[in-house]
Amino acid sequence: MKIEKVINNIQRLYIMKISIQLNPLKQAIIASIIAILLLFATNKLRAQAVVNKVTFEPTLEYIVKQFTAKYIQNKFYFKFLIQENREDVDYALESSFDGVNFNEVATKEGVKSPNSQPLLYCFIIDDTTTSDRIFRVKITSREEVTYSNLLDFSSATDQTLVNK
Repeated sequence: MKIEKVINNIQRLYIMKISIQLNPLKQAIIASIIAILLLFATNKLRAQAVVNKVTFEPTLEYIVKQFTAKYIQNKFYFKFLIQENREDVDYALESSFDGVNFNEVATKEGVKSPNSQPLLYCFIIDDTTTSDRIFRVKITSREEVTYSNLLDFSSATDQTLVNK
């Protein structure tokens, strides 16, 4: 309804503009007023559209939502979704031949999630740089070092592996 009123007012102003010659300064002022009215009208409608209330609960320091890898044409494509509630975190993709001794392959610096939204981190590893087929993500913060579940490509290479 309010938008219709604003549109009607714009039409009236346009008719007034035609009937009364306005100099460019007055036209700019009127256009600014109309823009401000439209801005407030649309913001007010958006605010009224929110009906549900949400209560926020404290989140864990981090939550690994998903750790996925795919092997395509001699390359491993890794991605993992993580929800952060801390800063100064580093993620290292590690590889292993035996699942016991791991080597760091690539690293990423973590950032705090905006509004607790999961963030996507990706790694691409060429299989010519490593013969290892077992992978994990090492999560290092000031307080602790933790690891994701293992993704094991040693049995077959043409596959997609998912750890949730």
